[in-house]
Amino acid sequence: MQKLLFRERLLNDRAEQLFGVHRPLAASSRESITAAEANRDPTALVTLAGGLRAHVVSAATNLGPNVDMMALWPDDSSPTHLIFCNEEGAAQPGVQRVRLDNGTVETILTGTISCDPSKRTPWGTIIVGEENGNTGWLIEIIDPLHTTGVLFNRTAGTFSGGVGAMNLAVRPAVGRTSFEGIGLYPATPTSGRDPTPAWGRGSRSRARPTLPSALTSARQPRP
Repeated sequence: MQKLLFRERLLNDRAEQLFGVHRPLAASSRESITAAEANRDPTALVTLAGGLRAHVVSAATNLGPNVDMMALWPDDSSPTHLIFCNEEGAAQPGVQRVRLDNGTVETILTGTISCDPSKRTPWGTIIVGEENGNTGWLIEIIDPLHTTGVLFNRTAGTFSGGVGAMNLAVRPAVGRTSFEGIGLYPATPTSGRDPTPAWGRGSRSRARPTLPSALTSARQPRP
C-alpha cells in the first residue's frame, strides 16, 4: 500500500512532465448528461484535467455507432487517418477510416462480427480481429487507404467487391478465437487476448512466425 501511495504521489507531482496536464483529476467524474445534450456537444461527455482540450473528430452519419479500438495512420507523429473497428454485426460496417482533417468516414470492410482490436503493424499494415467466440478471424489490411467497400465472407475467409479486395488477407495461423486485444512487436511474438471465460478466466496466446515476413504479404502499402 505504501508503494502504491508513493507511486500515485510521484505521478501526481510529475503530471505535466509525463502527461502534459497541470494536475490529474482528483476522482472519476460522476456527472451524467442526456442523449440530446451529448448530441449537441459530444465534448460534454468527458471531464478533462487542466491543460487538456477535446474536439469532435467526426459526426458523420455513416460513422459506426459502436467504435472500439483504433489505430493512427500512417504513424503516431503525423497521422492523417484513424483506422478503427465498429463492434457490430455482419450487416454493419466492420472496419472504417476517418480523415482527421475533415471527419470524412469511409467503410473499408463489411461482414465482420464484433470487430474489436485494430493495430498498426511495425511493417506498415493494419491488423484487426473479431471478438466472436471460437470463430473470430484475424485479418490483415495491406493498404487501408486504398481499400473501400469490400465484403468479407466469414465462412470461406475470402474478400470480394468494392475497391482493393486483394489488399486483405486472413491470418489463420494465429488461430480462430475471440480477439479482444493484440500486441505487435517488431522482432518478437504477436500476442493476443481472448476475454471469453474458459476455466473461469480468459486466455492469452502468442504466435512467432518462422520468417520475419510470415505474418504479412510482401506487398508494401502505397505512399
